[in-house]
Amino acid sequence: MKRVLVWGLSNNRAGTEAVIEAYVRAADPQKYSFDFLCYDDPVNYGCLFSGSSYNRVFKLPIKIAHPFRHRKALASFMDEHANEYEAVWFNANDISNIDILLAAEKKGIKHRILHSHNGNIPKRFITRLFSKINSKKAKRVVTERWACSQAAGAFMFEGESFKIIPNMVDARKFAFDPSARDAMRSQYGWSDDCIIGTVGRLSEQKNQSFLIELLPRLVQRIPNIKLVIIGEGPLRDSLKTLAQVLGVEERVVLLPAQCNISEFLSAFDCYVFPSLYEGLSLAALEAQFNGLPCVMSDGVSTETKIATTTQFINLMDVDEWVDAICRAQRTENSLILEKAQAFDAANIREVAERMFEFD
Repeated sequence: MKRVLVWGLSNNRAGTEAVIEAYVRAADPQKYSFDFLCYDDPVNYGCLFSGSSYNRVFKLPIKIAHPFRHRKALASFMDEHANEYEAVWFNANDISNIDILLAAEKKGIKHRILHSHNGNIPKRFITRLFSKINSKKAKRVVTERWACSQAAGAFMFEGESFKIIPNMVDARKFAFDPSARDAMRSQYGWSDDCIIGTVGRLSEQKNQSFLIELLPRLVQRIPNIKLVIIGEGPLRDSLKTLAQVLGVEERVVLLPAQCNISEFLSAFDCYVFPSLYEGLSLAALEAQFNGLPCVMSDGVSTETKIATTTQFINLMDVDEWVDAICRAQRTENSLILEKAQAFDAANIREVAERMFEFD
């Protein structure tokens, strides 16, 4: 049995966490076992953690808060456990911190996988600085390069070869459900409203403030419009304040992360996704599998498009955003089948079986 050490889980169940969870669940438990190295105690992952020695969770002190404790704890962990692992699977949006890969190389873990999940990084100087510094180190220690999309791979690996590991969606789970639509709209009092919605971490990257700023103009065209934003993150209070300043607080519904996203998608009339950048958004794929017309920024990789009703618009073109949202309508059979099949989780076991079969 091959044992793999995984980095990338947290209690913020966003796209990267969902991808890790899906592939771990799909892998043959007779061939592979997974341990998880985390900053948090990821208590929300159910049967990923059986309590046996085959699905263990090890916690590290947060580096930015406790750098010396972090370094000592990581070294101690590697001294005790490194010889147990065939591979380290390092999931990342950037490489501002690759301590685990460096430690794995030092201790002789044979396969050191860097899996890119994003197509850019924040403009913060310190993140960009350390990513630049670490890029040369990564070239030395990384043995396998994976990416969720061509855009994510080109960003992370800068001309080096990489393997595409597609984000997968349970197509049947996320299919449009008219009964769920009626129930959700009744429960939230949206029966007579036009609902535009988005799902994602409340962060600078996801750019939900752009949608709130659009609302005054959208109200002029669609008087019964409401914006539903689902997610957790540091910008919740600032988004609430922005809605109040613009006088649209009654039209903005901020909900925490939900376990029944497919039902919310069925309740929406249009999916809006103004991210500044993305690798390959799982949330955007789920919305398209639901049959929603999607209006996305051109910072989102066009590899995400699996439906004829999906549009990519520059964030500077506010008029076109307003027009596109006002024109949006659900259309039956909007999926581009040959593209959608590549992301259908019906095929995930086959992909999972090949992932850790190293050359």
